[in-house]
Amino acid sequence: MLAILCIDGFDNDLVDFFKLNMTYEERLTIPRELFRRDQPFTPNIWGSMFTGDIFVHSDSKYIGETGLGKLRLIIRHFLHDNSIRWFRSGLNFWKDKDSLVQYGSFEPNYFIWRKEVEKSVFDDYHSFIYAIPSVSDNYMFTSETGDLERYEVFKLLCETIWRYNYELVGLYTHYIDYKAHWTLERTKKNLFQHYVQVHSLAKGLESKGHDVIVVSDHATLFNHKNYAYIGATFPFEAESVLDVYQVIKEYLKNQ
Repeated sequence: MLAILCIDGFDNDLVDFFKLNMTYEERLTIPRELFRRDQPFTPNIWGSMFTGDIFVHSDSKYIGETGLGKLRLIIRHFLHDNSIRWFRSGLNFWKDKDSLVQYGSFEPNYFIWRKEVEKSVFDDYHSFIYAIPSVSDNYMFTSETGDLERYEVFKLLCETIWRYNYELVGLYTHYIDYKAHWTLERTKKNLFQHYVQVHSLAKGLESKGHDVIVVSDHATLFNHKNYAYIGATFPFEAESVLDVYQVIKEYLKNQ
């Protein structure tokens, strides 16, 4: 079994800083076509990574296309950029008074990412996937609590999926990106425990006799960076996030 741990925001520099390197690693470039507002855009990258070709999600639109007024957009961007917890009821007195929005977040329509990739690498094998944006059906961003709940499921799957006879497994978590980018806890000290957990989960799968890829859509500390991480238990060649598809195909062809 080849297990792919898809860690949103996993940062090459932090892996080096914490000395939690995998046996084989590379820094991946991200094609500009996969950017949005001058930053790597998550649903575009995961969809492209697992098809091996440029994929731009239909909801990859600018925040200004959501129908919000200009002043409200400016306020929300300010809160978002400064990781401030807020309630819609505090800024919007006309509607949605009971809806909680997480740390500095807002909810334009791209937060629900329908599966638009017609065929991914997972369709070619006996596979199991968990909550990968643009690849899994109806992936939806959620609150900090929801991210934490999904992270617990992610860890449980990492610890148990080896018991099943899959050829290819893809497991996703957004929690580390949230901690590194969206909250006031975005310090190396606070992120260390989460990087240790990912490293331990990968080592645990390796100890069961399975090969592992750990990959990110982009690196993150405070802001998204213009490159991504990939590490593996086996040698590979990759320069771009688009090359991950071929890394998977080549590995499974040789098994």
